[in-house]
Amino acid sequence: MVDHMKNNFNIDNSKIFVTGLSAGAAMTEVACATYPEVYAGGAVLAGGPYKSATSVFDAANAMNGMVDKTPTEWSTLVFAQNPAYTGSFPKMLFFHGTSDPVVNINNLTESIEQWTAVHQINQTIDATIINYAGNPNVSMHSYRNTLNTEFVRSIIVSGFGHAIPIDVGTCLQQGGQTATYAIDIDFHSTWHAAHFFGLIDTTSSTLIINGPNSAANNQTNVNYSVTINTTSSYNWAVPSAASIASGQGTNNLSVNFGTNSGIVSIYETTNTGCLNGPESIWVNINGSVGLTNTNYINSFVFYNELEHRIEISGAKGNTKYRLLDLNGKQILSKESADENVSLQLLETISEGVYIIEISEGTNLINKKIIIR
Repeated sequence: MVDHMKNNFNIDNSKIFVTGLSAGAAMTEVACATYPEVYAGGAVLAGGPYKSATSVFDAANAMNGMVDKTPTEWSTLVFAQNPAYTGSFPKMLFFHGTSDPVVNINNLTESIEQWTAVHQINQTIDATIINYAGNPNVSMHSYRNTLNTEFVRSIIVSGFGHAIPIDVGTCLQQGGQTATYAIDIDFHSTWHAAHFFGLIDTTSSTLIINGPNSAANNQTNVNYSVTINTTSSYNWAVPSAASIASGQGTNNLSVNFGTNSGIVSIYETTNTGCLNGPESIWVNINGSVGLTNTNYINSFVFYNELEHRIEISGAKGNTKYRLLDLNGKQILSKESADENVSLQLLETISEGVYIIEISEGTNLINKKIIIR
């Protein structure tokens, strides 16, 4: 079918996506795992990981959420499908209801483990928005790499069963018709999938957020704004450990940050009751006051598993290195003017996800690394 579309219509081959519900959701993950060179992304509604079942007899256990593997085991199943493939993999969006009686929500956890591992990122949620798109029953969770590029997103619908969430209506972000497996909960998953895929042009949107994409630890009164529509109301969300100092409900926001990076987001409700957004920007919270997160530092970080050390290359001058755990505790540090640096790890260090903080003068960058 994809080849037919390519041969008969003028389409952008870099913007081919796949989506499905239930068995179609499982097939979506199959398609993304077996044809990663074809699909740029997949939207999975109540599905399960690739090869969670390999026969009809296995399917019941998988649907009941009884198949549990490690992220590495899950990703190995995908990589083994195309051993010679070295290209990129589709980015993934998952929708799942907490009360799904057909496909247990444990499958969402396992799918996230599989696709974060495929993209070689950890399973730590990097950003969360509760009351997503103004719906108190919907939450969004984002998984990103060290450059804050989002590869996996999950949208969890509290109390929702086995169906496609829709929002019947005529507004831009509404659509669909109710049916046995399409339920109106004031959240149109089709629109949000298209938005995640980048298929919706938001360049002319009034919800382009103006403001800094970095701040210091505990910095206060950091300002963000969007172009005002005087007949609209606005709702902002900020990262965990941050708080809104003023401006909720308006187009101008003042934020008091804590120590956690995350996203500042906004959605607009027009005077006709239609929704616009949410749109968001990533804000990196620097580990030290006075240091500015920047793309100036282009160091390459690699964990040498055989030698149990971290190799860093690409420094441009006198550079400070710190290895931190996810709570911000310093494990070790080093300062060097060499272009290539090794950080030898103690044998007692635990397996897990850590942060490498690299600073040159007033420039700083943080990179995640998995030690095993």
